Amino acid sequence: MKAKYIFTAMLATALMFGMTACSDDDDEYDPGLNVPAAQEKSSITIDTEGEVQVGVGETSTFNITGGGGDYKVVAENPAYVEAYVSGNTVTLSGVETGIAGVLISDAQGNYKHVTVKSMYFQMTLDKTEVLVGMKLGHTDGVAKVTVIGGNGNYTAESADLNVAKTSVKDNVITIQGVKKGETTVTIKDMMGLTQTVNVKVEPTTIPFTEDEKAEVLALTKNIQTFDGLFATYLQWYSGSYFVEAIDGGYKLYSHYGSAGGGYSYYAMVFTFKGDLSVGKKTEGTYSNTDWGGTTTYDGLDVEILKNDGSRIWGIISGVKDDYLHTGYFCMPL
Repeated sequence: MKAKYIFTAMLATALMFGMTACSDDDDEYDPGLNVPAAQEKSSITIDTEGEVQVGVGETSTFNITGGGGDYKVVAENPAYVEAYVSGNTVTLSGVETGIAGVLISDAQGNYKHVTVKSMYFQMTLDKTEVLVGMKLGHTDGVAKVTVIGGNGNYTAESADLNVAKTSVKDNVITIQGVKKGETTVTIKDMMGLTQTVNVKVEPTTIPFTEDEKAEVLALTKNIQTFDGLFATYLQWYSGSYFVEAIDGGYKLYSHYGSAGGGYSYYAMVFTFKGDLSVGKKTEGTYSNTDWGGTTTYDGLDVEILKNDGSRIWGIISGVKDDYLHTGYFCMPL
């Protein structure tokens, strides 16, 4: 490796003196190419036209078809592309995704600049079809597609923004449903590779995906929420969380204030029939009391996802007036 860089430095020095000797004050110089324009009009020719490509982790070759012989090559950025020459054959080795230049010189002082793309030639996704299960009455259903092979700097474009829209973070594309329908999303990388994802958006009464359940199970602090409303005021004020046995089941509740004190009493309550073991429960109810009064729902589904002996994790849901209501909890025992 050290010998290669010594050679590069020596050749660069030779290039500098050669350019000084062969150019005059009127020569135009393009620092992006590192070669005077006059010398680019050289007798060195190669057997390929346009840009040259090499796969990351792979090698490719091209041949020098004309020139003064005794050829040498210098890779301008070996972090992307390495280059070697044997006789009239130049071998390229792709190191990382990027665009780099290779300088070819001959015994007569001619130079040629070749632009090389080091890239992956195929984009691969973890899925090419997604179903965005938009919860009944909601507009926030999402699905995610992960690029597992490509050249980076990804963009994603929906063919119909009235059906779905997209956002990108690193190699993860999030597809958000807007309304029921079908469309496609085109994903593109920095080298121009594309892949198409077929998207179907339709309402669902399934309250939680497996990913959403996993997010509930990852909670490490007390929480109780329903329809995006957190146990009223507990995110701003100190309060209490309780799990209490009732006739044939349990009551989960959180509150702030006191019913007989100088403050109003705010509380969120879930109840169900059954024990605290993992599984689905029956006769679930929800109520929340705040300054506007009390909201209640009954006939809800409750499921305990985990019980580690010190706290429980679970979900609650039900359809009322063509709207899927959902909530979840992480409560101390």
